[in-house]
Amino acid sequence: MTADKRATPRMRSFLKGKAIFNNRQSTLDCLVRDISATGARLEVSNAVLLPELFDLYVPQKDTTYRVRITWRAEGEIGVEFEHARAEAQAAPASKEDLASRVHDLEVELAAQRILIAQVRLELDGLRSLAGARALAG
Repeated sequence: MTADKRATPRMRSFLKGKAIFNNRQSTLDCLVRDISATGARLEVSNAVLLPELFDLYVPQKDTTYRVRITWRAEGEIGVEFEHARAEAQAAPASKEDLASRVHDLEVELAAQRILIAQVRLELDGLRSLAGARALAG
């Protein structure tokens, strides 16, 4: 796997995922390590179990992707989103489509930054509370 083979750049991530296969009878937990509009790199405990085509559910995004495995390595697999394959065979994206996708990504990034700020505030509050209890105790 080399970066020059990718249709779009991937963003690092740390998202829980669930591979769903065997007519939705089997699942395998995974970690989405990086993701783009066309695919992702997944960390899995046993990539051998996964069929070439399966559903990937990402709870944090509340999205299910139909994916196809493009490569396998020990503990990791690369997947391509099936919708991306269909879109690549269709007409190329227009400037308006790209602008819309960039806007959507900017909105998602802003929401992630807000969540990070909230977690930091909660951590600061817990640290202050722990410090106050240590002084009182």
